[in-house]
Amino acid sequence: MKVVVAAQACLLILDLGVAYFDGWVEVILYPGAFRINHSQIDAISLVHNEAIILNGESWLHGSVILSWDDVKRDTFTFSGWPQCRIALIRT
Repeated sequence: MKVVVAAQACLLILDLGVAYFDGWVEVILYPGAFRINHSQIDAISLVHNEAIILNGESWLHGSVILSWDDVKRDTFTFSGWPQCRIALIRT
């Protein structure tokens, strides 16, 4: 698992440079998709709570969270769409 994620991170380094990774804290790898609870405040200050199922998430200068099921599927199943690879998506 670690080698697959590290190899895909190296592809990003080739494209974006090492400085792009400044501030990364950790990579968290879950076995599958995961649920987060998200709160959002609307225009009239009402708070809306919702649960969202994700296959990956990242924060600027923080952690990167990936679903191994999705990384594995995207790595070992050629779909012809490399921009869909969860570990290679950049923002």
